[in-house]
Amino acid sequence: MKKLDSAYFGMIPSEVRYNKELKPSHKLLYAEITACLGGDGVCTRSNLYFSKVLNMSKGTVSNYLNTLRKFGFINVTIENEEGTMKFLNRYIVPTYTPGRVGVEESNENTHTSDNVGVSDSSPLRDAQNSTSRNGTLLYNNNNINTIYKKHQAMDTPLNKNINDEQRNALYKIVHNFYTVQKSIYPDMIKNEDINGSINVLYDLIRIDGYEYESVRDSIKWAIEDSFWGSNLFSLKTLRNKSSNGLSKFQNLHHKYKSQ
Repeated sequence: MKKLDSAYFGMIPSEVRYNKELKPSHKLLYAEITACLGGDGVCTRSNLYFSKVLNMSKGTVSNYLNTLRKFGFINVTIENEEGTMKFLNRYIVPTYTPGRVGVEESNENTHTSDNVGVSDSSPLRDAQNSTSRNGTLLYNNNNINTIYKKHQAMDTPLNKNINDEQRNALYKIVHNFYTVQKSIYPDMIKNEDINGSINVLYDLIRIDGYEYESVRDSIKWAIEDSFWGSNLFSLKTLRNKSSNGLSKFQNLHHKYKSQ
């Protein structure tokens, strides 16, 4: 029988280890997830893998992953092919990581039973060329993110109303965000859309009425937050509506201001 590789050690933080509502098997699964983390802190193992190494059914693995996610100990991102909805990959990120400690609650289902663990003075107050990139749309569904990846590269033109001074100011925010997030989650951020992200930040200020400094500081805070840091991978989604009817940025900004 071929040996299934994982790290020699797994980790079970005290929040998981002493949780009285988790079974020993839940904690064992969490340890195996941490043992399978890549250098980017992301686990891409399938339910079939966990089933084989832990001697559990795939259904049990799915239920246990759902429980760990419900308690906020892991975040799950599903990558599907846009249009066909074909499953491409799943990414599991423990929320307990060095410098990022925290839990969030959620409960949501996803599409594929075998691979899914569920059955940052304001120059903008005054008044480049695109690069070819693979487009990515990211939707946050209560600790399960779904990525729809396009087949072909799409160029996003810069909003013609944005002048050079405004572009340079917004570029600093966008560049810092993707530089930090990509260093932590390289598998999650491979094709960042710089112009598209600048356009969204511009709309947050010119249309939604936020101050430049407020947008900048909120996004910078989000990178370091335990929940937002492991759930926000694209600035293009900040004006998308969340399940509570507010935009993702409204929710993020409210949490930032409440700190």
